[in-house]
Amino acid sequence: MGISWNVAPDWRYAVSSILGFLCAAMFAYAATELMRVMENEYNLKDSKLYKLFKVANWGGILYFAFIHIGICILPVVFNAGMDATGDIEAAASMTIRVLKSELIPLLAGFVVCDLFVTIGWIGMVIKGMLPVKKWMIICQCH
Repeated sequence: MGISWNVAPDWRYAVSSILGFLCAAMFAYAATELMRVMENEYNLKDSKLYKLFKVANWGGILYFAFIHIGICILPVVFNAGMDATGDIEAAASMTIRVLKSELIPLLAGFVVCDLFVTIGWIGMVIKGMLPVKKWMIICQCH
């Protein structure tokens, strides 16, 4: 169609999705190690703030995989719409429709991951539960 020159090929989004999934697995490995240190070396296992932080981190792994793959789907939908209709407005409408279906899970993931990890981290730093300076509240782990 008329604008195909400025549209990335679909295979690039498939590769990006696979790499995003691999990154989520590496994040899971890092989170496991972080949780081990926080539980064994800092004795945070029973802390409510730590539990909130832990849930948010594990949620973040799933959220990252979901959001990355979900966002990679959008330009593929646009490309398919352009191939099917040749109309930018129709292709954009299809893409927005898919985005709307992803919006609620994206917002829920944002609350669980970003808000909860922020509360947990700031709370643990302010309460002195971690061996870091108070200014480290700005260094949230997400």
